[in-house]
Amino acid sequence: MDDAVTHRWVASPTSAAEAARSFARGNLRRRRGVFVALWLLAGVLMWASLEDGLGPLARVLWALAYAGVLVGCALTIGVLVGRWLTRRRFGARLSPGTELTSRFSPSTVELRGPLARHELSYDGLVHVERVGGWVHIRQVGSPVSLVWPGELFPDEEIERMQAVIAARSS
Repeated sequence: MDDAVTHRWVASPTSAAEAARSFARGNLRRRRGVFVALWLLAGVLMWASLEDGLGPLARVLWALAYAGVLVGCALTIGVLVGRWLTRRRFGARLSPGTELTSRFSPSTVELRGPLARHELSYDGLVHVERVGGWVHIRQVGSPVSLVWPGELFPDEEIERMQAVIAARSS
């Protein structure tokens, strides 16, 4: 990897907020099914608690409406608290002036920051995608994505990583 091109990126004052927003979007995108299931579960529980005097259709509609409000409030609170916590964590990692670098070989990517160096084999990746100018990388066995600036990942390298993942999945 000594002859590989090094891609550099320097954090700006808004980088932590942008990374946190991208992280939240990526998580919501991956967990849509969970939110639908929670809404339906809450709807069933609400339906069971509604007055028997209502017709079946009215009970279902009211239950789904109540469940929508309940899940919507819980989701809003969760997103706001999660974004605040995530922004704090990214703020510590991406303070203004922090330099991050990446280098690619045919089968690995090396990611460096001021405190750590990560060498990730493409064979150990299960998901790579761009979300709002940031790249989300998820490794085998990890429920959490690593979030790195998109400028560190040329399109052809992301395509190569995704091709390795697709070939292994098929």
